[in-house]
Amino acid sequence: MKLLINCQRSSELISQRLDEKLGLSQKIQLRMHLAICKACPTTVKNFNLLRNQFKNWKNYTENSD
Repeated sequence: MKLLINCQRSSELISQRLDEKLGLSQKIQLRMHLAICKACPTTVKNFNLLRNQFKNWKNYTENSD
């Protein structure tokens, strides 16, 4: 298992974990990367913000009918 991953792979894992559970090795890789990278924690925040906005939009459209 390759422990250190690049930002592109980190973004893939961040996106993937929104849809499904990551495996143990993927979790370790992502946590290690987030611990040393200055930019990718912002990517996590942005993905979470987008996810929350989509949830709010879905709730809004369901309640507006």
